[in-house]
Amino acid sequence: MIVKAGDVVNNRYEVKSFLGEGATARVWKAFDRKQGFDVALKVQQPQGGTNIISNLNTRFVLEGKALLSFNNKNIVRVYELFSIGKANIIVMELLEGKTVKTYLREKKQFTPKETMIFAVQILHALSYMHKKNIMHRDLKPENIIINYDNQVKLMDFGIIQVSQTQDLTKDQSIIGTVSYLAPEIIRQEQATPTSEIWSLGVLLYQMLTGVLPFKGSDINNTALKILRDKPVPLSELNPQVDPVLENIIFKMLDKDMFKRYRSADSVIDAIGDYVNNNSKVMKHSIDKTERGLPTKTKKQKVKMMKSIPILIGMAITITVIAVVLILVIL
Repeated sequence: MIVKAGDVVNNRYEVKSFLGEGATARVWKAFDRKQGFDVALKVQQPQGGTNIISNLNTRFVLEGKALLSFNNKNIVRVYELFSIGKANIIVMELLEGKTVKTYLREKKQFTPKETMIFAVQILHALSYMHKKNIMHRDLKPENIIINYDNQVKLMDFGIIQVSQTQDLTKDQSIIGTVSYLAPEIIRQEQATPTSEIWSLGVLLYQMLTGVLPFKGSDINNTALKILRDKPVPLSELNPQVDPVLENIIFKMLDKDMFKRYRSADSVIDAIGDYVNNNSKVMKHSIDKTERGLPTKTKKQKVKMMKSIPILIGMAITITVIAVVLILVIL
């Protein structure tokens, strides 16, 4: 299905503007006539080859169905999944803010304080998923958005794995973004929660230092570095990183999956202990303007200001009614 601005999809969604695209889908901003607010439409794009189409259709539907069952504040919300013709469409929450990728491009690094705040939220999302036996399999900066309230949202579940035995890769090709893949995934083993702990470890390393722990001249060279090399100590790249925090990240990046943290909850506990023993890390709240974090737009502020007179009017009306009732009773 070809979608364009001005279309009304499924007799409900008024397409307003194009937001972006990935390898298999395009995303549009639309107005939901029924609910009365803006949403995002993720529209699957046609691909060549019968086997490719079948595989991608399966993945797209798996993503939609899994997200429909989710109810977690740190995971993008999905409202509906439907098909029109040969196109599958996912209707989801419209997210406003900046991706971690954008933030890194603008500011280069996160402080340890910011990293811990956002890491815990990502971990809560992973914990929720893993308890449902679901793996994201593509944790990376562009798949994590931070809104103007400093709330993290995990998104883009296009290569989701809904069990530890699922296999949708008939050619045994590696699925995911190589720089963030655990050694066992490079060896084409199944993804497990500890594989995602590794991926998050790579992401946190990048957030704290501005660089990847394993980066080669090409995909194959990067894969070899993941399997063989040790990353440069974080403290050499960011003096704000102390030995305790560095050890947490390096435990997440242990090449032996059985020596890593066994679950997202165990990493949350480790971060909690670190923060409790290093109160200066969390002493001050994040200055969103100074650090370049998303802030409320002018339009959102105006909307809030417009609501104030309405609330005042409602309060006055309630007061008058209460006085009248008292006089009647007397």
